[in-house]
Amino acid sequence: MAFMDVLPERPNGHTVMLLHGKNFCGAYWGHTAAVLASKGYRVIIPDQIGFGKSSKPATLQYTFQLLAGATKAVLDSAGVSKVIVLGHSMGGMVATRFALMYPDR
Repeated sequence: MAFMDVLPERPNGHTVMLLHGKNFCGAYWGHTAAVLASKGYRVIIPDQIGFGKSSKPATLQYTFQLLAGATKAVLDSAGVSKVIVLGHSMGGMVATRFALMYPDR
């Protein structure tokens, strides 16, 4: 799964993950990420499986549980243990499933 990792010049110690909607990709969040980074947040922006620069498997059964698990894998690979999650449209549903599955994150 492809993702962007926007690092702030002056980190405040917090990470925000931005989850895009169904007809979008992570680049949709460009302006929001820039504003958050200017406030000191590290910003992680995944392209969900099937969108943007991520792989697009032809036979995958997409579920919010699958997308939430893949999102957790992105955070694990980026070394992020605690995150603030913000989602738009379908990304809001993924954010909700993520919070239910991984409340400690």
